[in-house]
Amino acid sequence: IDARAAALRASPRRSKLPLLVRLILDERAALCAKGTAAGLVHGLVNSCGRFLIIRAAIDAVVGGSPPRARVGIAVALVCVLCSEATLQIFAKHIGIGAVAHYLGGRMTTMLVSKVSRVGARPAGAEETAYVAADLAGLIHNVRLTVYLPTGLAGLVGGVVVLVATLGWSGVAGLCALAVCMAANLRVSVATKDADKVVQARLKDRLRAMKQASDGMKAIKLLGWEESYVTLVDARRADEVA
Repeated sequence: IDARAAALRASPRRSKLPLLVRLILDERAALCAKGTAAGLVHGLVNSCGRFLIIRAAIDAVVGGSPPRARVGIAVALVCVLCSEATLQIFAKHIGIGAVAHYLGGRMTTMLVSKVSRVGARPAGAEETAYVAADLAGLIHNVRLTVYLPTGLAGLVGGVVVLVATLGWSGVAGLCALAVCMAANLRVSVATKDADKVVQARLKDRLRAMKQASDGMKAIKLLGWEESYVTLVDARRADEVA
């Protein structure tokens, strides 16, 4: 592992990816490509396949198609659902079951190798740089990465089918959706910033109340009750303002 990591670090190709990710891509490039391809096909089947089959079923019911056509549409729907589930299982198995555990094993090996060389090399000469050793968190992050090709393919396929089916009205709907998403994003950012301010003021009020409760005897001895009541009221007013 050390020799392979050192070779990757010394390679002339410059990459901003972490060394551990480059190591996995070098050793499991075909596996990662298969998982990405399965995710892309799954996204297209999930968005385009379902939409086309359901639209055909609605047209068959409204248009009074013969029973044989309806049975064919039902069989096609079952095939689409089965292929979608198969692709999802395949993509998750490759991405999470294989790559994530392989990545965790390589990370553990590099961690042990790094610990065994502590103090053996000068600062800045460490080869196996890594980011933590939390396998559960690693699998969660890989799961999100596995669903990324599926989401992108589903989004692109859904937009293409929607525009091809509805025409300019679909484009208008997408523009309205984009405007709503941008507005929701601005509102969520503003809400998050306001929540940070509220939490900071809440901490100030709780700090004053804790100080008053901890020093109750001294406050009553010195007659500072009104001062602390005024202080807590002012902090509460700032909190709800």
